[in-house]
Amino acid sequence: MSNPPDCCVTHTAGRQAAALAAVAGYCRQRTLAELEAELAAAAHPAAAADPAAAPAAADSAAAAAAREAGAVGKPL
Repeated sequence: MSNPPDCCVTHTAGRQAAALAAVAGYCRQRTLAELEAELAAAAHPAAAADPAAAPAAADSAAAAAAREAGAVGKPL
């Protein structure tokens, strides 16, 4: 199981840090970009040797909207 800490939010930075520390022993902490790269490499093994061989990653509308709003990785 993986947890992308840059995709999780809570009410304060302190609570965010405490929550991430609490689950660290139960799951991997990987950024969204790292998870996307791992999934792309698993889905398209040729892309691991040649990144140009990988299809373009489709960005979800929700993820794009969250980034534009500045909501990714920030406390609520």
